[in-house]
Amino acid sequence: MNDRFLHLNRKKPARTPLDFSPIIRAFLLVAAAIILIYVATIPWRNYVFSNLIKKGDELLSNLNYTEAYVNYEKAKLLAPARSEAKEKMDLAQKAVGDLRLIRDLLAEKNPDLLQMIENAEQKSCDIEKDQKLIDNNYPQIAIINLEFCTADDRGDLQSWSQLGVAYLRYSESDKIFKEQKPELRQKARDAFEQAYYADPTQKLALENLVKINQIIGDDEKVDYWQKLLDNLVRFQNIE
Repeated sequence: MNDRFLHLNRKKPARTPLDFSPIIRAFLLVAAAIILIYVATIPWRNYVFSNLIKKGDELLSNLNYTEAYVNYEKAKLLAPARSEAKEKMDLAQKAVGDLRLIRDLLAEKNPDLLQMIENAEQKSCDIEKDQKLIDNNYPQIAIINLEFCTADDRGDLQSWSQLGVAYLRYSESDKIFKEQKPELRQKARDAFEQAYYADPTQKLALENLVKINQIIGDDEKVDYWQKLLDNLVRFQNIE
């Protein structure tokens, strides 16, 4: 009798959470598998990360800012904790506005392009050479020289007009960021206005101002400059 009483009152062993929840066990197994896969793929991810950075550098050294940014962004997704990819993304965006920010990269990857930049930085104006740069799809380099040509009241109708053309051509590139194009078009408009003020008797600046305002979508300015152009043409025909 006593033995049976002791058997009935014997405490059952305590159950752990794992005994009660198969879901928790499954969750832990999945978590362990994910950690194992993450650790096992570290060498592969480092390899892909390095290749993406390298490819981005090649694209950036050839002034393909958007594609370079995409590769840097992919690298950042692979290794969010590493700052290199984010810094490269920022550099790609900033270099659209100032090509000289990637001098070191160009020295390593594209020395010919760096030489073109250094030639443009010479303290002398060469409008003909700048036109060739624009025609050869290097308006950003032409801008470097043309900004010198128009600084400190040196600008005339030709140099201001050329600077406007360079900014406008640059804004049409598919290798820069869409959100940066309006600023470039505004700079083109500012340059064309300076060209007009340098010589209001020439049609060139007025024609450019009508064109750039049409592109920007400023109908009021289009009408304003078109009227001035029409008046100038009538006046010249009278003469």
